Amino acid sequence: MIPTNRWFLARNGQPYHVRDAEPADAEFFIDLINRVGAEEQYIADERATLTVAQQAQLIQARHPAYQCLLVAEMGGRLAGSLEMVRGTLKKNQHTAFFGMALLPEFRHLGIGRGLLLAAEAWAQAVGVEKIGLTVFETNLAARRLYESLGYVEEARRREQFRIGGQPVDEIWMARWLVQVH
Repeated sequence: MIPTNRWFLARNGQPYHVRDAEPADAEFFIDLINRVGAEEQYIADERATLTVAQQAQLIQARHPAYQCLLVAEMGGRLAGSLEMVRGTLKKNQHTAFFGMALLPEFRHLGIGRGLLLAAEAWAQAVGVEKIGLTVFETNLAARRLYESLGYVEEARRREQFRIGGQPVDEIWMARWLVQVH
């Protein structure tokens, strides 16, 4: 496994740890997806579809050259996660795509930045050249984070979602890790 064990300092001055997920973290993943999904404004998932045992098996079975699954810990509690998956076809192995979620009490502390920086280090180590993501147009804090790290909008799917009864665009963003053309 490519090491992604890193420490960062949050905006509130507390240290937090970003590390590879372990099967023992499976229950956290289920709770995270259920809690953040129930908010209906940060991730497309509305609830977890796997059992704890199934999630633990997925964590155990991941291939380190194609999937990076990280968690952030602060003060002895798991705060959030990021999953980055590399393209599996010869024609898209130079790309990766990620999703991230943080528990509400850990937002706006800079933890998302640490998760993404650790994932980008993994991506560079395995030869990924371009990282992509999608974000709701209404998630301004996430968009500011991505833009601050060099991600740019590549496409927009108009009114792809309805949040609180209102149409919301899905924005596709990407960042090249290597200089292109």
